[in-house]
Amino acid sequence: MNLRAIIRVYNIARYEWRRALARRMVLVLFILTIIIGVLPIVVLTMLPRALLAIQNLRGYIWLIGVLLPQGFFIHFLALLISAGSMADEYQNATADVILSKPISRVEYFLGKFLGGFSLLAAIATLLMVLGIVSASLAFSGQLSLDYAPIILGGIITSSLIFFCIGFMSGELFRSTTISYLAASSAFIIILIIENVLEAVAPFQANPDFFYLIGRLLPTWAAVNLPYMQAEQLLPSLLGTRLGRVIFQTVPGTIPEALIYIGVYSIATFTVTLLRFLYTDVTKRGS
Repeated sequence: MNLRAIIRVYNIARYEWRRALARRMVLVLFILTIIIGVLPIVVLTMLPRALLAIQNLRGYIWLIGVLLPQGFFIHFLALLISAGSMADEYQNATADVILSKPISRVEYFLGKFLGGFSLLAAIATLLMVLGIVSASLAFSGQLSLDYAPIILGGIITSSLIFFCIGFMSGELFRSTTISYLAASSAFIIILIIENVLEAVAPFQANPDFFYLIGRLLPTWAAVNLPYMQAEQLLPSLLGTRLGRVIFQTVPGTIPEALIYIGVYSIATFTVTLLRFLYTDVTKRGS
């Protein structure tokens, strides 16, 4: 890819930011990000008994503010941003207009993808900053903040699965409403199945089989990678009984999670790209 192609991809990514930020839904999500980033810390300050129970974790309250929202909110946000990225262009009949200009389909596709994912990464970063700042103001003396960039990298990496799934949904259905419903329903159903499998596993004769099935679902790697990173970086914290209750890690390893993230992301990205390259962009439905 030459310099001109890179500039065109960059311009499409900028366009994706402007398009996303112009939508009221994304602005509402920014407001929700601020609320969700601060709310866990505010709740803790209002619960004296809870504060007494977590005295040993007082210096790591920032982890609560950072990790708790990413289990659901970040991945649901990834779906909302990505599912509308391609679908909106078809629904508003702007995709063929943009592609009538001197830009290739691959450049357009990469610009849309990178623009949406960079927006998601920015929101994840904002969420982490809010968690750290609110914890520092409310409890002071927060420890091991040098690990925050590593955990942020894990959160952004883990969100790639459902961003790609949402992106694929938008391209396959080419309808904003149907794409949102399909992607969000799939996420919630898979999350419920995984939680049920993990809940019943300890009561089965062969619990490892149920844990294995749970790990094969995309939600396991997406939700648990940042928790496993935090557990590896801070074993004296998350290795305690109290730490495991709060941060509930699920059996598995970081390499396993990265492999599953890679497989799901590459597979859905490839399906989306092939669909886009070999179908008429003016075609709105399947």
